[in-house]
Amino acid sequence: MTSRLRLNPDFDDAAHTVPVSLSERHPGTPHTALPAAILAGETQVTGTTGESGKEETRANPLGVCDMFRVGIGPSSSHTVGPMRAGLHFATLLAARAPGARITSLRVDLFGSLAATGRGHNTDRAVLLGLSGYSPENVSIAVVDGMEAAIDSSGTLTVPGFEPTPFVRERDIIFRPRDILPYHVNALTLRAWAGEELLAEHTYYSVGGGFVMEELGDPAEPRVAPLATEEQADAAQTAVPYPFFTAARLLELCSETGMRISELALANETALRPQPAVIAHMDRVHAVMDEAIKAGIATEGTLPGGLRVKRRAPGLARELEEKTAAGHRADQLEALGWVNLFALAINEENAAGHRIVTAPTNGAAGVVPAVLTYYERFVPGATREGMYNFLLAGAAIGGIIKTNGGADGFLEIFKENVQ
Repeated sequence: MTSRLRLNPDFDDAAHTVPVSLSERHPGTPHTALPAAILAGETQVTGTTGESGKEETRANPLGVCDMFRVGIGPSSSHTVGPMRAGLHFATLLAARAPGARITSLRVDLFGSLAATGRGHNTDRAVLLGLSGYSPENVSIAVVDGMEAAIDSSGTLTVPGFEPTPFVRERDIIFRPRDILPYHVNALTLRAWAGEELLAEHTYYSVGGGFVMEELGDPAEPRVAPLATEEQADAAQTAVPYPFFTAARLLELCSETGMRISELALANETALRPQPAVIAHMDRVHAVMDEAIKAGIATEGTLPGGLRVKRRAPGLARELEEKTAAGHRADQLEALGWVNLFALAINEENAAGHRIVTAPTNGAAGVVPAVLTYYERFVPGATREGMYNFLLAGAAIGGIIKTNGGADGFLEIFKENVQ
């Protein structure tokens, strides 16, 4: 039986945070219907544009529980994804080698994960995952102290096992010139008991914090998405209003008389209870709000050799002084507040602290900045308005992400403007 890694406190909701191997735990799950497979290009969903050569597959549109996910900075693909890979490897070890004495661990980072891994804290992220922490719930104190704790003790502890000797400079290998065939963001994790190889697994961080696992030989890729139990359960159900283009979304709204947010909520509640959807949005909102407050309150410099000074506290003081002096801002100047909220989150992200991937870490400041401006400065702003904003934003963002980023945006622009 797979361990739930009870040694760390962030597994009170393992179904929503711990990634599992669907090929082993849920062989009947339609893997191509999962968000990671869509983002990896493994799925040609019905109605999308482009000639991928892949058979069109029944899938659900990306929704608010896919597009807005709690994690840590500074990168969804180079930090959050590798952390989830490390966490999955920890659960894999607990399942395959319970009671074993792990004598050594090795982390190989390939391609982009190696080339920019130190700047994105990829190595630290993998170690956090191997130590049994999830991006959703790990404390920032643990994040900031992980490397020092390992260096001090000379060990890394995989939950359920005795401490394993570990030296970061020796056991983490950066291989920027080695690019695996499937994806440029790849990592391989290994564990030994003496001369016996207990486990070896390769992962691909495909963006947005989503991860694919290698099922065979990386030289001849055969992949499947990692997902939580909750995501696997949701993939079994077809939503009532599938859409993968802006044109189809607008058609459905016209046919049903529903707003985008209402239609998105109907899809979400077909997959999970409405209280769970609301709870997810409440958590997302709370983390966004906390990140803005932390970014405004924290002085000093950001991590890294450039010694970049944090700017959000100074900008906040400037705006507050203008307000206190009775300065009447025009609409353009009001963007200063939006800039402040976005900057505060971006600086927290750069510090490696908790933010919401929305839908990437690099873009994490935009959605909460607009939402916070709505809540603080728009008369009549309501909690329901916040929910509608997140639901509609996820629906539109999901179209862009499904259709290939900037190309998806151009497709939406053409359908709605021309």
